Amino acid sequence: MSIFSARKPRGFNHHFIYVDERKERIKEIEQRARERSGLPARAERRSDHLRGAFRNDSLKRRQAVQHRLLLFYIACLLILLLALMMMGFLF
Repeated sequence: MSIFSARKPRGFNHHFIYVDERKERIKEIEQRARERSGLPARAERRSDHLRGAFRNDSLKRRQAVQHRLLLFYIACLLILLLALMMMGFLF
């Protein structure tokens, strides 16, 4: 065995046996979003165009949650002020 004639390792070639259901579901969701938004057919290979559509929905949900949380804090503050007024600590 010499240093200069070292054998290369055998190549690795993997073929999938099972189908990835998650990837298929994602492709179906992307296809439906593409059909709803009216994207051109050449955008089928690039999912970059779809990111904005999903981002807008999640942004609306996040803003709604923040709005409800703000209303909750305001209601708690009003209840606390009312309780303090009734006990005679304020005014």
